[in-house]
Order: sequence, then structure tokens, then C-alpha cells
Amino acid sequence: MNMEMNVLMNISQQDFTKLERLIAWLNDWARWRESYRPNLGAKSPSYWGSSVYHASDLFDGIDDANYRIIESAVEDLRRNPGPASHEAVLRRYGQTSCFTSVRNNYAEMLDKAHERLLVVLPSKGVML
Repeated sequence: MNMEMNVLMNISQQDFTKLERLIAWLNDWARWRESYRPNLGAKSPSYWGSSVYHASDLFDGIDDANYRIIESAVEDLRRNPGPASHEAVLRRYGQTSCFTSVRNNYAEMLDKAHERLLVVLPSKGVML
């Protein structure tokens, strides 16, 4: 949490709320990556004998689409700004146990990754 505070100190108030929303999305994305989804895309049974999509199914589908976009954007961090930023995001959100980049500062790499995701995700349709 202290590393995130370093990032937050250099960002304006409007961007602060965007960064908070980005962090919330990334926390949810991490839980989504770890979850078990055997019926992804399956229709829920209805009491009237037909299969229809319930509102919760529609929202789950929207969230799944957003998480796939976030997954793609996090993978793209390997190229821009670099592998250390990708690794920092995976470490921060519990997807790996250590940050192995010896030459790079973890907090700086996480800052660069957050800055890049703040630009990339809205351009791909994820509302921050």
C-alpha cells in the first residue's frame, strides 16, 4: 500500500479517482484470474421452461469482457514499458510471489505500469 501512495502523490485529484478505479479493476481482475468459471457464457434456466439471460448473466458477461481486455493490456506491458512493469503488476495483485528484476525499482515499475494502464484501458473501452 505504501508503494501506491508514492504513485498517488504525483497525480492530480481527478487522476487520483481514476487511479483508485484502476486499482479496484486490477484487484477484481486478479480475483477473476483465480476464479473457477465452468459455465462461462452458459444461459441460466428460466422458470418458464426456456433459457434466457438473466441480468446477472449480462453483467457477468460485461465484466468478463472487461477482464479479458485488462488481461491483454497487462500482457502488453511486457513490450511497453517493459517486462519489469509487467512483473510488478503481477506481484502487486498476487499473481506471482516475487519481483525478480534486480536492476529496476519495484515502486517505479509499478508506477509506470499504472500510468500506462490509465492510458491504454480507456482507449480499449474499459471505463475508469
